[in-house]
Amino acid sequence: MLTSDLVMQALSSVQDPELGRDLVSLNMIRNLAIKDDTIAFTLQLTIPGCPLKDHMAKDARETLLSLPGVHHVHIEFGSMTVEERKAAHLLNRLDIPIQGMVENMSYFRCPGCQEEYSIFGPSHSTQLATDFNTTLVAHLPVDPDIAELCDRGKVEQVQLPEMADLAGLILAVPKSVN
Repeated sequence: MLTSDLVMQALSSVQDPELGRDLVSLNMIRNLAIKDDTIAFTLQLTIPGCPLKDHMAKDARETLLSLPGVHHVHIEFGSMTVEERKAAHLLNRLDIPIQGMVENMSYFRCPGCQEEYSIFGPSHSTQLATDFNTTLVAHLPVDPDIAELCDRGKVEQVQLPEMADLAGLILAVPKSVN
């Protein structure tokens, strides 16, 4: 039986020739759908007019058609945002796994009524965390008091309820032994 894990494992053998890494670790496989003998997904390109898109699609299609029971593969193309491209290239160069994601300046909390406003538009951090196969740990607000504490070198005095989850994640990361 075809599963998402099996398909992603197969696609992890398909390389982006420019970056020299597989499509799965580069988070280029999106919207994976499996129905009967058909696999469909979006190949999220680093740039819209990628000259190697047909090459990667051909390799992905051939790889998936070699799986038992697969007779049809539908591939759509999308392109990463500027932020996704920067993150993908940086992580590729440094070979660093993403432990979690924090969205800074996610919203403004009115000091009077405590209502939250998305002053920079709707957040896309949940989708981005999903795309990079990680957890969205916190949405941090725009807060002038935080900026003031940072400017005075007293960032450790920041008091936000969202910081508890973030601190827990940081403390849970295993320390590497060099």
